[in-house]
Amino acid sequence: MTTIKPFRAWFYVATCVSVLLWPFGVRAQDLTINFTGAFQNDTCTITTPSIVVNMGGVSVNDITAVGVGAAIPAFSSGTIQLTCEAGANPEVALFDANNSNNVGGSNVTLTPGTGVASGVGIQLFQSDGTPILLQLGIVLGRNTPAGPLSFPFTAHYYRAATTVTAGAADALVIFQCSYP
Repeated sequence: MTTIKPFRAWFYVATCVSVLLWPFGVRAQDLTINFTGAFQNDTCTITTPSIVVNMGGVSVNDITAVGVGAAIPAFSSGTIQLTCEAGANPEVALFDANNSNNVGGSNVTLTPGTGVASGVGIQLFQSDGTPILLQLGIVLGRNTPAGPLSFPFTAHYYRAATTVTAGAADALVIFQCSYP
């Protein structure tokens, strides 16, 4: 008969217990993560789904320096109309449809194609003359009353390069309304 020494017996028992209990592990604390949220109706409806702003024609000589807007036409304008539910917190952003990397600038890229002008863009402003920074939100109101809400804007041609060539000067902007 073989005799197991006390240390070996203890080590053998401890090893067996550890192997048997290993899948259960030792836990210091359990954590519960709760996710909350809700689906809700839109709080504003855009009532002007498409706007055409007639920028008119401008001579390449009317914009004399880089960084300067055209004096003629001084500004063309448009208004985006919304109808909001009471308590809405609408925030709007405009996106350059021709250049998704155009973030934080106020000059919209002309729509590419044959016969397009070069060296110019279209610059956007809020009605108070503040430049509209593309892809950055503009708060239209907080806790607004129910009813119509408008976002008036203006635009003018803008010289972006030393050399300007004549051609079509069309651009496309996407309007987005969110509720932060």
